[in-house]
Amino acid sequence: MNVQDAHDALLTWCSEAGSGTTEEFRRSCRHLNLAPARSARILSALGHAEFAWERGRFAAAPPTLTTVPGLPGRMLLTGARPYGLISELAELAVRSSLDIEVSRDLCHQFGRGPSTAFIDADASDAPLLCEQTGIRFAPSASERLAEALPPIRLNRTTVAHRPDTRFPHALIDPHTFQPRWDETAADGQEGLWLYRTWGRRRHMVLRVGDEEPRLVLDSDAAVYLMSRPPDSDPIVEYRRAHRLLIVNTAAPLPTLHARCACLCSGRVPIRRDVAPGVAYDHYVNVDPRVATHILHSLVAPR
Repeated sequence: MNVQDAHDALLTWCSEAGSGTTEEFRRSCRHLNLAPARSARILSALGHAEFAWERGRFAAAPPTLTTVPGLPGRMLLTGARPYGLISELAELAVRSSLDIEVSRDLCHQFGRGPSTAFIDADASDAPLLCEQTGIRFAPSASERLAEALPPIRLNRTTVAHRPDTRFPHALIDPHTFQPRWDETAADGQEGLWLYRTWGRRRHMVLRVGDEEPRLVLDSDAAVYLMSRPPDSDPIVEYRRAHRLLIVNTAAPLPTLHARCACLCSGRVPIRRDVAPGVAYDHYVNVDPRVATHILHSLVAPR
């Protein structure tokens, strides 16, 4: 089994299981020779599944049809994709009087994630298709989700926390976003700190001046809160002419932000290596309105 087939098999397994423990998910990933953490992030970003790691649970999202920005005649099928669903939809398309076309050959992701399922349909026929099949219809899902993104700000995404300095900890480099285990820094030094605590837990703790340390509740949001030199390269930028959202791979988007970007195309971001140890994720076909909401959520106004 190649990597692409493994990702598709994992999505089918999650869809058939419906829900389960994260340990069951890890075992399934290992059986398919896939990295559990990365696979979970991809499934979540594409809207196929939700993960609650603290509770040790996962659940597949309901099958949902949504529109693709800039492509009025093309719909994206996200959520659960149980075995046989695409064949059933293709057979229905042949029998139905609706103006729809379902290809049994899905768009592979070159081994980076589960294949993308598109349905070509007239915008007025999509709700009727969903009514006949029991699939949910959520037009403009990427934009609606982006509109609800919470701002990543110190007072919203952190809580007061006094870390146990007996655990291994290191400052995060503001340029590479990697912990500097090779440097010794005073425990009270200002900056973003990584603490390795019990088990696999990794706590991101922010120290600002003489204020009480703050625990970042979503570790992916931590780098967007840290203070960085004025001449630093931006973590995330948008190129409107190409509808590209470009993100430093060392500072991945928080889960919901990544989902907003991925639902614009149904595709996982394309990795571009620009120098040794430096790479960027390119999210394609990101609508300007979606990109604006993502940037406003991540970057505090000055």
